[in-house]
Amino acid sequence: MLTVTVHGTPRPKPDPKCFGRGGHHHLSIPANSPGYAQWRERCTEAGRALAAQARFPKGEPVGLMITVTVPRPTSHYRTGKNAHLLRSTAPAFPLSRSHGDIDKIQRLILDALTDSGVWDDDSQAVRVEAAKCYPDCPHTPDSLPHTGAVIRIWNLNEGDQL
Repeated sequence: MLTVTVHGTPRPKPDPKCFGRGGHHHLSIPANSPGYAQWRERCTEAGRALAAQARFPKGEPVGLMITVTVPRPTSHYRTGKNAHLLRSTAPAFPLSRSHGDIDKIQRLILDALTDSGVWDDDSQAVRVEAAKCYPDCPHTPDSLPHTGAVIRIWNLNEGDQL
């Protein structure tokens, strides 16, 4: 099993947009989503580090565990001298839409691993487990103390398991 950590604020892959006029339609994926390009490049760089350790040949089934750590909103914290402490009402898990859907974040990471040469195609990922959490979440083992992602990847034919 290989593990890599990606530092930065996780961003989801933007939804494709369809533009049309006069019977002609074009599909476009907006790349100007805030932070999208930077996060994708960081994931691609992490993928290159994985590819340097091992490459998963075409036809080999791959398993992944992706843990994404997103920032807590400032509204979760108290004010004044206790500004570093969480409010008692702060939720344990990131349910806000502002952090993006876990499946869209996962899609971006899988595409970045394809771009970096970890595998031929992300269709090789036949087992994917994903988690989204806040920093230092006690409920999530790979939670980071800051924003980012931990990606664990293994060849299912070699018997590696989580």
